Amino acid sequence: MTVPPFVKSCTVKLVLPAALLSAAIIRPSFLSIGYVVFALLSAVLPPVRKSLALPKVIGTFVTINFLFCLAVALGIGSYQISEQFVHKNDRTYICNRSDTTLFRSIGLVRFHPTGTFDSTRAFLPEIIALSASLLTFILVMFLSHRDEQLDVVGDVVTVRSESGREQRRQRKMAAIMWSAIGNSLRRLTNFVLFLFTAYVGIVKPSATNFTYFVAFLFISTWWATYTPLRHGVYNQIKKFLIFYSAIHFLALYTYQIPIVHNDWLPTGSFISRLFGLTTLMDSTCPDWWKFPFVAPDFNDDDVIMKWPVYANPIIVLIFYYITVAQYKFTRNGSRQYIDDNDYGSSVHEERFVSSSGTVETNVDDGIVGQLISISESSAAPSGRGRGNTLLLSDASSQNEDEARSRSSQRNGEGQNSIPLRKVTSQVVDRNKLSNIFNKPGEQESAASKGMIAVMTFVIFHAYSIALAAMMTWALLYHSIFGLVLLILTCILWIFRDTRKSSFTMAPLILIYCEFLLVLQYFLSMDIHQEIGDPAWMDFVGIKWATIPVHALIILSVQTLLSLPVFLLLRLARREKYYESLTDFERQRRINSYGTFGASKTGAGGVAVAKDPKSRKFAAFVEYLSNKVSIYFIFLVSFVLLMVATHFKPNLYNIFFFALWALNLIYLKFSFRLYRGLAYAFWLTLTFYTSIVIIALYIYQFPGVSQWIIENTSLSKKWLDAIGLVDYSAIGESGALFLQLFAPIALFVVTMLQLKFFHGPWSRATSPRRAEDNPPTESAVASTSESGRADAGLDNTLISFTGTEIIELKVDIVGGLKKREIHTFLVL
Repeated sequence: MTVPPFVKSCTVKLVLPAALLSAAIIRPSFLSIGYVVFALLSAVLPPVRKSLALPKVIGTFVTINFLFCLAVALGIGSYQISEQFVHKNDRTYICNRSDTTLFRSIGLVRFHPTGTFDSTRAFLPEIIALSASLLTFILVMFLSHRDEQLDVVGDVVTVRSESGREQRRQRKMAAIMWSAIGNSLRRLTNFVLFLFTAYVGIVKPSATNFTYFVAFLFISTWWATYTPLRHGVYNQIKKFLIFYSAIHFLALYTYQIPIVHNDWLPTGSFISRLFGLTTLMDSTCPDWWKFPFVAPDFNDDDVIMKWPVYANPIIVLIFYYITVAQYKFTRNGSRQYIDDNDYGSSVHEERFVSSSGTVETNVDDGIVGQLISISESSAAPSGRGRGNTLLLSDASSQNEDEARSRSSQRNGEGQNSIPLRKVTSQVVDRNKLSNIFNKPGEQESAASKGMIAVMTFVIFHAYSIALAAMMTWALLYHSIFGLVLLILTCILWIFRDTRKSSFTMAPLILIYCEFLLVLQYFLSMDIHQEIGDPAWMDFVGIKWATIPVHALIILSVQTLLSLPVFLLLRLARREKYYESLTDFERQRRINSYGTFGASKTGAGGVAVAKDPKSRKFAAFVEYLSNKVSIYFIFLVSFVLLMVATHFKPNLYNIFFFALWALNLIYLKFSFRLYRGLAYAFWLTLTFYTSIVIIALYIYQFPGVSQWIIENTSLSKKWLDAIGLVDYSAIGESGALFLQLFAPIALFVVTMLQLKFFHGPWSRATSPRRAEDNPPTESAVASTSESGRADAGLDNTLISFTGTEIIELKVDIVGGLKKREIHTFLVL
């Protein structure tokens, strides 16, 4: 009889371990530890293949497992028979003696006929384990999984029986597609495994679970440093996690044996709490035949608050099986590298891997111009405001272009040579996204260009996500450490080039966030009884998380908020790497990434669609972006008015209202004056808003209000009039978030106005200057090198400036030169 290999694999890796684990859970004992060991080992066995003989390791495993289960069943049966002769009734059986306690811990439990399920715990585990092992032994050892008993080395390859170039091409394309899908799934599972490793570490904070959390921090930090982590090294980390999780689960299971948690390592002791060992099942006299689930010893009687304690062993077991499966799926790397010396990595975006396709470098419809130019106009690290999207002046761009032109001439580039375009991280992002949404040489639709532009915009401005996460962290968890995050975030936002400043501070920010994570993990461990509540903890603003659910929620939120910080450091390191490339390396990357390969346009890049729909969509986005840049200032003024009038009147709200009124007076008095003082006004508002936020945050610390009253002439009444209120003292701890949310919202919209909309608004409100001094063909050509995307059209020139894209289109109609100028806002 022949059975499919799939049936054998499922029996060995699913049916058998499920039965063994069920038997072990029914009656925790030392004999049942053997069931757990065999269940864990079944996951690492090789698969059964139809073209190969049964692996010897599977046959050995199945045989040893069957013999072990048979021996245990015979031993348990012999014990039950002897008990009936020695102790003819339960009255002569003394369960609390040392010998009987040891026997019950081994697994020799006297049968007690009660007619309930608890009575079957004495022999039911052996019935389940022996039945499953016997079925597996017969199915694997005596039934064949091959039609022909031939020893074939390697997989059987079907000889090609059909011909035709088109069929071979289709099969090749299908193979490439499935390979790409497989590689994507490998990378996705690596990321999911990262997060799951962190979750296993925080579900029950303890010394044993801390290893998973450290592994998560180590891998995430390595990834953030943009250092290649070869899949060979990463596989070693996975092997360690597999081995450690198996030992961890065995330790958690062993602690459920009565003699272990009662005599050897009592429940509630410091060692057991430190290592996260909790009694979940117990068997005590006089009901020795029962193994009920025991609620952990917590003051809170709500079971919902205790579920992480029960879930910890289950999550560790699931993590073991998932890690084994994921290791088998990705052990050759996410790109299926064979050479271990390759730069391939299962978790790292390789620097030297080539990709097909080309990057779109021409912008003809405006949709890309509104967003993608940020990656081109801010590639170089030098210059004032370099890296910021809307704070570069035209003069600085022209000076940099002239310097780059002189540098290219010194490097031997002739006047007719093509200047070597600098490969930056933004160019690579643009290339990869273009390869995802478009095939090489095909026309781009408006939808694909919009998606590429939006995604590139988000990647370029990912630093803002990290700053927002830091501010959210400070608001949710009020402490001295949160105050540092809040002050640092406000300072970075006020910098003219926030992106470059954030990249510079990224290593220190990441180290600080990792310190906070480790500190919170320590505060979430069950060691409060030994350390107590030092006075400095109350002053700093930190406290113990004694309830398991609260500890899990706090660590989960803080871990998620730290992910953008890891991304911030990776982007900083990656940009620094691409900026440090030499001319030779730059040329090699150009050839490697296929960024400037030949295409149908003849000028390099992806062909661009010129259908009417794309033109209309681009015109709509151009119109919308111009209107947003003009009218966003009204939104800022409206938020300022709401902050000044929404809450109870106090001095700092009155000053907000005074700023709003002063802004209105400037507008009514002279628009030229209003326009000239706009930048200084918004900058002043930003400084004042940040001071208000920090002052309110500091005032919430215990003892600050009393210190101010004692050391200044201000009374409690005056402090209330200023707006300094300790909301925790009056029983409104949740009001702090609401009080700070309004000024933070004002801070955010003001920074958007300063960094994104002030420059376009200034130009839009001065139309006469734009009409009197339109850009010429030579001016556009000279300034386009700072972020130029060669349009590939003979009559169109594109210029990327620091704040906008200028498209100059020249047509000859009836012998006359017709010039059209389009300006696109960079959002």
